[in-house]
Amino acid sequence: MHGYLFGPNLFAVLAGRWCGTRAVVVAKRNVDAFETPRQRALQRWIHRAATHVTAVSEAVAASVVALGVPRARITVIANGVDTQRFHEGRGDRAALGANGATPLIGSVGCLAPRKDYATLFDALALLRARGIDFRAAVVGDGPERGALEARLATLGLGDRVRLLGERADVETLLPAMDLFVLSSREEGIPNALLEAMAAGRPAVATAVGGTPEVLTDGVTGWLVPASAPEALADALADALRRPDEAARRGRAARATAERDMSIDAMARRHEAFYRAVSRGAA
Repeated sequence: MHGYLFGPNLFAVLAGRWCGTRAVVVAKRNVDAFETPRQRALQRWIHRAATHVTAVSEAVAASVVALGVPRARITVIANGVDTQRFHEGRGDRAALGANGATPLIGSVGCLAPRKDYATLFDALALLRARGIDFRAAVVGDGPERGALEARLATLGLGDRVRLLGERADVETLLPAMDLFVLSSREEGIPNALLEAMAAGRPAVATAVGGTPEVLTDGVTGWLVPASAPEALADALADALRRPDEAARRGRAARATAERDMSIDAMARRHEAFYRAVSRGAA
């Protein structure tokens, strides 16, 4: 029995105990930075009660150990994405509000505190102050939309940055971005970044959680500290000023995603894990 996410993990442990299931596995996908004390207490019980835990990154595995689970009971299986969905895709720049050949910076994610779009917008304001021309688009929706719209207005970025809301056509939007950015304060392993890498996009991301495990600074993208607008602006400016280098890192990112981050690779790792667990349970 394998549970995924908070509620199903709880149900898996309860049902597994009730039914006498020999192997009850729970999956952990984040590092709990934004959970309430009550949620963290329940997470501690769930993960200790399971016989095995799968974690999406080494950073998440460390957070499971912090809950009191022995490292030997934790297996890291990174997320995988449909790399073929973004292979050689043609981007819809018009949908992102592109203005001719002006560089287009994009991001995909929930408009929630953990994604820290406020820091991204502050960094974009610094780019404008340095005289760097750009357009930007954020795909996604969430509880902070109103506050972020107000912040854009205060920063005078309303004519440069578009909030597109939820979209079902990300495969046509990611390839249209000249540069992908992830400004998160917390990540287990960012699927949006994996998809951007699969689309061959050069990316600037914060070095939080499992992100440094999939994006290598100087090789497949740029890594910067979290909540640091100046550092984020510096990396964005570097990528925009060196398009050839950005393209090289984007190609390396695509090769890495196709080799290590596909759905097929993730499925094979789960199959190997289930065989090992089944032998142990028997």
